[in-house]
Parts: sequence; structure tokens; C-alpha cells
Amino acid sequence: MDDIIEVGFNKKRKISDSVKVKLETPTTPSIPSMPKVKESPGPYMFPCTNAGRDNYEKAIRSRDTQLTRAGNREKVLAKENEALKQQILMSNDDNAVLKNEIARLQTEVAAHKSAMMEMGKTMEREHERIHLLKLVENCVRTLNDVLKMEV
Repeated sequence: MDDIIEVGFNKKRKISDSVKVKLETPTTPSIPSMPKVKESPGPYMFPCTNAGRDNYEKAIRSRDTQLTRAGNREKVLAKENEALKQQILMSNDDNAVLKNEIARLQTEVAAHKSAMMEMGKTMEREHERIHLLKLVENCVRTLNDVLKMEV
């Protein structure tokens, strides 16, 4: 299965399968390595070469440092996230305990209110009794006074 491709003006060539496979497979570009630089014999010769190498090494160290910091930051954030989850769980437990305590106190308050209402009713009855007793005492006195007058 040879394909015909156009090469230039009015020129056609056949491509064999082996060449076609080589053309279709993508090649990854190789990363050029840093050229090996000989140490400069003195401070005045080749200042750019050493500076370029130093800058390259600084960039590599900076990148490594940033990656390390990012990894450490990720670990710290994971720990903080776990701590927050624990706090949420504990606060949910605390909320449940507080809700139970509130419900218990509300029932206790309702019981006290009903007891106070009963006491209020009994107090009203006691006041009525005392008032009636005072009226009876006044009546008895007036009757005694009337009887004393008649005698």
C-alpha cells in the first residue's frame, strides 16, 4: 500500500509503508542538556558562561524548592482539613447533647409552670378562705357586740 504524495511543483513520489510508519509516529523532542562548560581560567574570561550555568542551577533549585513547598503545603492543608472535620464531628455531638439538654429543660420549665398555676389557684382559694374567715370573724364580733348590748 504505497501512497503518493506531492513533493514540490508537479513532482510526485511514492512512500512505502515502512517510511510511512516512521513519519506517523510522533517523536518526542529531546530536552537539550546544559552544555558542559569548562571553568574559566580567570574572572575576566567567559563571564556569561558561568553566569548562565549559575542561573540555570538557581532555577533548578528554585523549582525543586517550590515543588517541595507545594508538597508540604498540601500535607499541611490535608492535616488542617482533617482537624476541621474532627471539630465538626465534635460540634455535631455537642449540638446533639445541647439539644437534649434544652429539651429536658423545656419540659422541666413546663412542669414548673403547671405547678405554679396550681399553686396560684390554691393561693387564690386560700385568699378566698382567709377573706371568708375574716368576714365570719367580723360577723361573730358584731353578733357578740349586739348580744352584749341586749343583755
